[in-house]
Amino acid sequence: MTIIDEAIKNSKEIIELRRFFHENPEPGFREEKTAERIEKELERIGEFEVRRVAGTGVVADIGESLSRIMLRADMDALELEEKTDASYASKNQGLMHACGHDAHMAMLLGAAKIIASKKKDLKRGVRIIFQPSEETAPGGAQAMISEGVLDGVTAAFAQHVYPQLSAGAIGVKSGVMMAASDDFDVAFIGREGHAAFPNDCRDSIVAGAEFVSRIQTLISRRVSPFDSAVLTIGSFYAGTRRNIIAGEARIQGTIRTLNQETGELLRRQVEQIARSSATALETGIEFKLIESYPILENDIELTDCVKRTAADILGEKNVIEIKHPSMGSEDFAYYGGKVPICFFRLGSGGEESSTRFCHHNSKFNIDESCLPIGAALMASLVFE
Repeated sequence: MTIIDEAIKNSKEIIELRRFFHENPEPGFREEKTAERIEKELERIGEFEVRRVAGTGVVADIGESLSRIMLRADMDALELEEKTDASYASKNQGLMHACGHDAHMAMLLGAAKIIASKKKDLKRGVRIIFQPSEETAPGGAQAMISEGVLDGVTAAFAQHVYPQLSAGAIGVKSGVMMAASDDFDVAFIGREGHAAFPNDCRDSIVAGAEFVSRIQTLISRRVSPFDSAVLTIGSFYAGTRRNIIAGEARIQGTIRTLNQETGELLRRQVEQIARSSATALETGIEFKLIESYPILENDIELTDCVKRTAADILGEKNVIEIKHPSMGSEDFAYYGGKVPICFFRLGSGGEESSTRFCHHNSKFNIDESCLPIGAALMASLVFE
């Protein structure tokens, strides 16, 4: 029986796993019920040596070898109220698997079952990891790495469901695949008072507005037109009443870049502009920069391996070359700083409009026909 045939045979089981995880979403580093179910499934499969790392992370090894191929799935859910009509909708209020991590875990468990059934054909060891807290920086990857999850690993693969691609297709790209992300928090501390007497106050809103306005020129005037970067203000909170000059304005934003030099430039410039805006308007300032995830760069040889494997299973026409990097970010990039990696997109969109909502949407869902495909792809990669 071929790997894809075995995955299709196990479809019902993989779908049931995905729906269990979907119904029981848990936040980063608190995926206890999730980890327990993963451990139970791996114990049922047999053949794997299983251990906990980084609190709720699960690692499973199979095969006797000094070198290992690593396959990764993420585990955590988002703080989001689900608004789908699915019979398996979230049972945990305010939490939802709106980024496909439920599918990633189910597919990796499906791959584990196939790998175990073909253990005698393994040419090298395999390490399967279920990683907590991908969604929230600093993420779970660094915690896993610090506990030795990459020891002996020579290559690592991960996939991500992607509703803009139809089920039955994958998206691949060698080189830079996803952006680095950095977050910043700024508080302008002014002197509140009556709106009729602004000269006696120090207006934090004006300082914040000055800052927001000035940083808009950074992309157009400081970043090369041949480079790409994104600078977004996501929140601006200030004031309580129309006739009170606000004493404090709090702003949150994010920086996305595709090379280290541009990242360093924008981090430096955002802080300088924030401080100079505070100086000009005579307010105090609190500035915090949170360096989040690094650039995700796919290894050329591993990407070619994914292309060949996917072409064998899906046909060459369903292996889509991604032209441009995404400005989204992923903590799988941390593994890429240590070993060669390949991160690819798995088509999860179907004919029903309910499967085409973007990630992090309260109506996000997938065409579950993608699940055996993802399981087969991940399993096949370790036999390449």
